[in-house]
Amino acid sequence: MALSMTSLMHQSFMLHALCVQELALLDYSMLAFSPSCVAAVALTLSMLCHGQRVECSHMLTELSGSRPSQMRRCAQELLRLHAAAAWPVSAEAKALLQPVCLKFGSRQWYRAAHTPPLPALPYELFRE
Repeated sequence: MALSMTSLMHQSFMLHALCVQELALLDYSMLAFSPSCVAAVALTLSMLCHGQRVECSHMLTELSGSRPSQMRRCAQELLRLHAAAAWPVSAEAKALLQPVCLKFGSRQWYRAAHTPPLPALPYELFRE
């Protein structure tokens, strides 16, 4: 059965969101955020990384039960982790993040780990 381009794009950003969420499991600072906050932010960042417009950030904020300021801090931390996974700055960071990158960089996961991080968090994202 052939997959449509829309289906492939959906699968691609969903797998990338899973990759970003798994990176979050490796950093103690992410314990400051609820799992629903991390999931909502990972999905939002992944959509942005794949060129999707994110018009649902207010809905995701509401569904996660988090405040926009908390979502923004979580997004900044996830963006930092994603950049560290893409371009490790130390041997320690590489050793910590490499297993997730190898897993999600495989063909089985459609090379989701190869999606480059955003250069910066969009200003308007998760504003009060």
